[in-house]
Amino acid sequence: MTSKRGSHCDIYIWFLQVLTILVLASLAIWATLTPKTPTFTITNMDLKPYIRNDTVLGTNSSFLAFNVTISNPNKMTGVFLDEINVTIGCNNESVTGSRSWSKSVAGFYLGHSVSDLKEVDLSVEDNELLLCRKVDYYLKCELETGVRYKVMWFKTRHRRLVFEDYVEIGYGHGQMLGTTQMKLKLSFTNL
Repeated sequence: MTSKRGSHCDIYIWFLQVLTILVLASLAIWATLTPKTPTFTITNMDLKPYIRNDTVLGTNSSFLAFNVTISNPNKMTGVFLDEINVTIGCNNESVTGSRSWSKSVAGFYLGHSVSDLKEVDLSVEDNELLLCRKVDYYLKCELETGVRYKVMWFKTRHRRLVFEDYVEIGYGHGQMLGTTQMKLKLSFTNL
């Protein structure tokens, strides 16, 4: 004869083992499906002077061209990007205030483990840029967007992301100094 007390103890131990396995499995699934933030890299920034001559206003315009590479590091999660606002600014201590130029890039879907390249072209009044220039000067690149992640069949809520960093531009040739690409750093997010 088996005792009744031993069989109840076996049921509780079996139930505790099943519950532990379920908790560990759910933690493992949660850890693999937690989305990572997409990365934004600026490449090939180039200031092309005097592209067009505006005779009506009597000013020359320069053309600031660069590429933004957006990468999704997630293996099982897609990313819906809202409109991407790119702002390039120049802060110079000798000039009161700061100058900035912006452009928007239309939103799109970025699948898992995929990268996409967007070309951004800004028209810059040359006399404004001359106020920012020194021998070599820094431009502040800021990128703001909203994202939603697609995990399996579900979409997460909107998250606002702001990335920024400084790019050093050479005065003589108007191109990025040091490296041809720069990964922007995440400066703000609302989780």
